[in-house]
Amino acid sequence: VTMYGTYWSSDCSRQKELFGVEAWSIMKYVECSPKGYGFQGPKICQDIKEYPTFKDKTGRVVNVRGERPLDFLAQQVRFSNFDPSSEEELPATECGTACKLPN
Repeated sequence: VTMYGTYWSSDCSRQKELFGVEAWSIMKYVECSPKGYGFQGPKICQDIKEYPTFKDKTGRVVNVRGERPLDFLAQQVRFSNFDPSSEEELPATECGTACKLPN
């Protein structure tokens, strides 16, 4: 599964947090903002219209505007190995990881 996103999107930041380390060992992330870390050029993101967007292993595009629960995403990208009982709930935020903590 590949996630297409941007560094400036709070939904993308939050979604990446929800996946955790285990998911990123089997997933790929593509940065679609020219100013973002690891940007590989506009061609790789030319068909992506909203963030985050996912492609399953067959290349099927799954647009999921906004942050979504992991079980929903697993179903949408046809990932059958997802075990919702192993997930811990993260506290709600209004601005994802883009927020700065007070000093």
